[in-house]
Amino acid sequence: MCRRALGVDGLQRIDSLFAVERKFAELAPAQRKQQRDAALRPLIDVFVQWCEQLQSSSRERGLVSAALGYTLRHQAALWRFLDDGRLVMTNNGA
Repeated sequence: MCRRALGVDGLQRIDSLFAVERKFAELAPAQRKQQRDAALRPLIDVFVQWCEQLQSSSRERGLVSAALGYTLRHQAALWRFLDDGRLVMTNNGA
């Protein structure tokens, strides 16, 4: 698969994570955390496995490689919102 196709695939995967998260927007924090644990955490685990697989199978440099590396290096911060229903999925507001 070419780098462009991998990038598009990655963005579609991320968009699907946000689509699931949008379903929980109106829930109380405790309920949001429960829903995230049940529905979103497994999808994020699959996404991380996908990133690990791509990074281990390719030594090419470029934007896709940089994005994969960033995701894998910063997992604790990226997925912190899963542990606290009060946190939003993105830090765009910051």
